[in-house]
Amino acid sequence: MSPSSPPIRLPLSLRRRSEPAPAEAFLLPGGGAAAALALLGGPAGEDALVFEVAGGLLVAGGGGEGGPSARPRPNSPAAPGAIRLRRLGASLFLPVDADLVPALLPDEVEGLTRDRGLVVLPGGSVLMFDPSRPLPIPLLLASDPLDAPPWEAPPPGPSRADRLVEVTLERPGDVADDGLDAAGDDIGTEEPRPRDTGAPRRLVGGAQLGIGRGMMWLGQKLGMKGLASFGAGWIGSALSMAPRLGEALLGKQEGALRDLLREFREGDIDRALRRAPPLGKGIERGAATAGTADLPDRDPTYSLPEILGSSAAGGGRAAYWLGGLDVQQELIREYHKAAQAAARRGDYRRAAFIYARLLEDYRLAANALLRGGLARDAALILLEKLDDRPAAARAFEAAGEFDRALELYRAVGDFERAGDLLGRLGEHDLALDAYTAAADRIVDRERDHLRAGELLRSRAGRPDLAVRYFEAGWADRPGPGAIGCALELARSLADEGDADRLRALVVEADALLAPPGLEPDASRFYNELARLADRPALAPCRDELRDLALLGLAGKLRQLAASRPSPGIVSTLFGSAQGWAAELIRDAEYAVRVSCRPSSSPAPAPPRIAELRPCRVADGPLATAAVVPAAGVAFLGTWAGDVVLLELATGRSTRLGRYDMPVASLAAHPSGRAVAVLWHNADSGRTVLAAYSRRPDGSFQMTEGRSETARATEGRPFLAPPSSDTLDAVSYWDGRRHTLLRGPSLSPWAEFPRGDAPDSEGSDVTPGDDDFDDPIPGPSPPPKAALLLPPAGPESLPNLLELGPDSSWAWLAPDLGPVDRIPIPWTPVPP
Repeated sequence: MSPSSPPIRLPLSLRRRSEPAPAEAFLLPGGGAAAALALLGGPAGEDALVFEVAGGLLVAGGGGEGGPSARPRPNSPAAPGAIRLRRLGASLFLPVDADLVPALLPDEVEGLTRDRGLVVLPGGSVLMFDPSRPLPIPLLLASDPLDAPPWEAPPPGPSRADRLVEVTLERPGDVADDGLDAAGDDIGTEEPRPRDTGAPRRLVGGAQLGIGRGMMWLGQKLGMKGLASFGAGWIGSALSMAPRLGEALLGKQEGALRDLLREFREGDIDRALRRAPPLGKGIERGAATAGTADLPDRDPTYSLPEILGSSAAGGGRAAYWLGGLDVQQELIREYHKAAQAAARRGDYRRAAFIYARLLEDYRLAANALLRGGLARDAALILLEKLDDRPAAARAFEAAGEFDRALELYRAVGDFERAGDLLGRLGEHDLALDAYTAAADRIVDRERDHLRAGELLRSRAGRPDLAVRYFEAGWADRPGPGAIGCALELARSLADEGDADRLRALVVEADALLAPPGLEPDASRFYNELARLADRPALAPCRDELRDLALLGLAGKLRQLAASRPSPGIVSTLFGSAQGWAAELIRDAEYAVRVSCRPSSSPAPAPPRIAELRPCRVADGPLATAAVVPAAGVAFLGTWAGDVVLLELATGRSTRLGRYDMPVASLAAHPSGRAVAVLWHNADSGRTVLAAYSRRPDGSFQMTEGRSETARATEGRPFLAPPSSDTLDAVSYWDGRRHTLLRGPSLSPWAEFPRGDAPDSEGSDVTPGDDDFDDPIPGPSPPPKAALLLPPAGPESLPNLLELGPDSSWAWLAPDLGPVDRIPIPWTPVPP
């Protein structure tokens, strides 16, 4: 910056750091001499100084010119309400768990605090103090003198009477009661009622209510679903026209539901199920209003045609009950308990009946039927009611209907499972065609030649066809899986004994691995080359191949010793040393130790600002990212739909997959072994979910992928990553609810209720019987981000920390619902 250039002004803010630093000072908001003295005798030390800041006191290590001295203290308990601070320069303090953004150089910190001391707090608050004027300790011990009047004797008390003459009781006048009596006898006696819409609307609504009841009764008796639904619509219109017409009806409905709840809790399950109305999560959508308080009388046995037809008791779609909404929630819990009890005793048909007919949760019904061996029924429900063709295909295969399973596998593009099924059926030619189509699909969509070749080699049993994909993957270097393809080619050439082509492959690998970086790939390739050289087919050129491998490892060892010398780099490159002589490993370790010795001449001072080298990782701007520091990698998602793996140490990038819509969210496992990807098209509302898992060779493969149909959403869909490497699940916010997805297959596990969320009753976990806080009242705005937390016990489900709306967070539990929402002093943003 030239001397005439104006200074650059940047706002300072705080960013949360992963590990808190030791406390070097304490801020006492609101002051408090007793708390300051306690800190002086404890965590702050006896040589600490006290400074006055706006609205409180600052206690820091004392002594030294230019401000308080820097003497770190452990994070021991301080005074109640004290904020632990760390030091950034002589007189600049930050919270122990925060970093300053943008970061300041030492001379910038010195210039900022040359004439003043600063305390930077979250929310943009900055407190200033004078480091040259600490408060004297006697001032903390002094107290203001009391401004009391001079002492005087108390006045004499009243004299005691000689004798008691009369006792009277004076009562205040009943002014309030008199005012109410004067106003009339009807004050405070009116019942809260719906608004009166006038006599004409009551007359028209009453007539419409009667006609609707008649049509509904006739439709139920004759089995005419359309007539019954039309009558229910007339009843709902009549109640909206004249709300007071429904007073008696709502009371009767609540009474009927309470009587049904009593039967469930008394153990009369068969009678209760016969009279139970549907109250599941799908009832609200498109359902008409129930015009009566009559409970149905149905046969509580399992019937697949009734489930597929969605016919309610007596015909027509299930009606929506307006009365006893709190009782309905209790009944839904009893429905879940009855279904789980039926499944535990092996009555899976009864469980499927409850899930499908009473709760309208067809996926739980299909899962119950699969557990009971009724795979065909489960397949029809998955196909007809949920349009989940991949799951329906697997269910048809389990049921033995292989033609329908193959048809669905081909329709959804799952050629791998189609090939597996054809191979088990003995159709090996058709199976090979399916595997080839699957390999081509993998290359087109994911550019993963390694996975495509392994598919044909291991599952199709055609290593000759697999070599073509390995060659294409190696020719696409440095694309994803290039080193893996080179290793597969080297093994194939070693089996054939083709030493010339193997030498040419090594020359090509040397050119790829020669630049700095790529040490793990170099270790894999050269150590495997040394092992392949011991095969009998390569006996004539064994020593030559091992020398080539040793030269490649030596070159990478020199690079590592020059950049970050450490004796551990030998084991990093040479592996477990099983393929090399012990003397060679000792010589390499000695050479590295010699290079680690400090030289007599002082090393040049490193530059203050490191040189940044730009690298191209993907086409188009980035949309989202997930960084895994423990694994040293980052997963990047672009607006063009690419998912890229970036190695942070080397800058090497590998494309994992692609879809023709922006990447909306990434959820990486804390170990870096897996990542879940969510693509979302905001215009059409369509989303695609996929999971990628790390294979033993270090590359990634897609283990599951599925598409969600378009639907109205509230807020941006995103994935919530797990906070612990013991969790093998992610949470998916689709705009209306959180769904827990388990394992690499992303199979639905449970749902998180959210206060007024419309579908929160459909969780497949039964709420507990303990009394907890009620769900969060009022509307629940869509969250901005979330984090999946470990469960409370081995048998419990994970919890969810929901961040947002602004300045709040909520803890959601699958079996409890929203537990609490607490304000926080900062606003979270999506990762």
